[in-house]
Amino acid sequence: MRLAKVLGTIGRVCITAGALILLFVGYQLWGTGLREAQAQDKLESEFEERLRSWKVRSPVLKLNAALSELPRWTATGGETWPVAGTVNCRESLDDAQAAFEAAERGELSVGFTEIYSQTASDPTGAPPGGHVISVFGQYAPADAGREAWDAGLREAAADQVFGLIERFAPGFRDTVLARPLQGPADLERGDPNLVGGDVGGGSYALDQTIFRPLPALVPYATPIRGLWLGSSSAFPGGAVHGVPGWAPASYALAARRLGR
Repeated sequence: MRLAKVLGTIGRVCITAGALILLFVGYQLWGTGLREAQAQDKLESEFEERLRSWKVRSPVLKLNAALSELPRWTATGGETWPVAGTVNCRESLDDAQAAFEAAERGELSVGFTEIYSQTASDPTGAPPGGHVISVFGQYAPADAGREAWDAGLREAAADQVFGLIERFAPGFRDTVLARPLQGPADLERGDPNLVGGDVGGGSYALDQTIFRPLPALVPYATPIRGLWLGSSSAFPGGAVHGVPGWAPASYALAARRLGR
């Protein structure tokens, strides 16, 4: 009798859970259809206005360098192994904030660098004994055109990046063999998705983090039937999790199965 009660309870729980799952799936599919219908008739202007007012606030510069050896970090007694992962260099949070505010004023001020070395784990990417690194520097003036970068801003930016690294890895400058640099305008020209050189897909101010890119039941739908937004400009934003690519793909497949 006790076993029967237990099995009955388990059965009721499973049925309830199954019903909740079906309701959730139905809600998601209903939301897909609702969002598409809304986008097709009355939300075109809202969608366009939101995209036109999209805030870009984190322009970066990208620097690649060929080295005779990897940086030797003071923090590790001159060892090179930290760059096998990701190395972030900054003096303080205040310096990083000051660099951001300078970029907002249209000034160049690199207060933070993010460094990777491909050859630290795969030495075949450089001649024997040599190495390469890639550096994202923040922040750079987004509105500076190619002319400004060609007129000296590019070299000034490279000097700031290497000066910051030099503070944590003395002697680094002497290992640099070549250092091509791309400013925000160069990054956008190479990839139109990088508007203003913002590799994060737009500002992460509260309104653009929660409503990314706009308040909607399905934020990945667009006014064009069958076209879905999958990028770091979509919820929940850019990072290595891949959600803003996986989520719209899931909705697109669901809509296709429903013939929408």
